[in-house]
This record gives sequence, C-alpha cells and structure tokens, in this order.
Amino acid sequence: MKREHHFTRRLFIAYSSVVFILVLILFIGVFSIVFHDAVQKEVGAQQEFVLKTQQQIDTSLQNMDRIVNGLLYNRTFTRIMYGGLNDSSFARDSNEILDIMVSLDAPLFLSHRIIAFTPDAPDSYFTFTKTGDDHAHIQNAVAGYEYYERIVSADGDKVILPARGT
Repeated sequence: MKREHHFTRRLFIAYSSVVFILVLILFIGVFSIVFHDAVQKEVGAQQEFVLKTQQQIDTSLQNMDRIVNGLLYNRTFTRIMYGGLNDSSFARDSNEILDIMVSLDAPLFLSHRIIAFTPDAPDSYFTFTKTGDDHAHIQNAVAGYEYYERIVSADGDKVILPARGT
C-alpha cells in the first residue's frame, strides 16, 4: 500500500510537472506574441509621428522657400530693399512691402513672422507678423543675430539653422 501511495505521488508530481511546463511554455508563447505585437504597434505609432512631423517640416520649408523666392523675384521688393531706404517714401514703401508679404503668405498664412532686412542696413527692416512685435526686440535680435554672418555669406543659398526657442 505504501508502495502504491509512493507511486501515485511520483505519478502526480510527474504529471503536475509536465502540465506546469506546458502551461509555462504556453504563457511564455502568449506573452511573446502580445509583447511583440505591442512593440510593433508602438514602432508603427512612432513612425507615423515621425512621418507627420517630417511632412510638417517639409511643408514649412516649402512655404518659406515660396515666400523667399517670391520676395527675391519681386521687382518692387528688390527696388525698395536694395535701392536705399529714405524717409520721404518710407510709408509708401512699407505699405508696398506689406502688400507683397501678405500676398505671398496668403491664403493660409502658414508663417508666423516674415522679416526682411539687407546686409547693408540691418537696422532697417520690414516685418509681417500675426501678433504684435516689439520693434526694439527685433532690432536688437537682428543686430546680435548669431547666424547673421552665415546667412550673408551664403549669398542667397539656402541655410538651414537649428531650431530656436525664441
């Protein structure tokens, strides 16, 4: 009887171990599948986020290129900017520049601010913005702009600058 009880106990332990190992393998398999699926979903979400961010940056750069090219190829703009600014025609010139900037940024008005100044007279500039501007701040920013030399030396070529907080 004791031998039969001992055999039954060993049989129970053996079957329990096999069932436990099978359940453990099943659990590990299900966990692996669920984990892999979650990782794939997260990678997909991150790739979609990166793609949308890239598209927004590309759209923004295309919009800036369109505005810059529109300004550079506008005869009125180049006449005013490179012909010298004088007090007698400043109000008229300002209105013309504003009209040009508005027409180039319309109809979506994607840009936050457009500032145009020449290397010859960085104190004189024209700006078009959606919010109020502190003109003293802009003059100080243009005068102390860390990338000013880099932009001027590019001589009309594109210069992509790092993102800034201000």
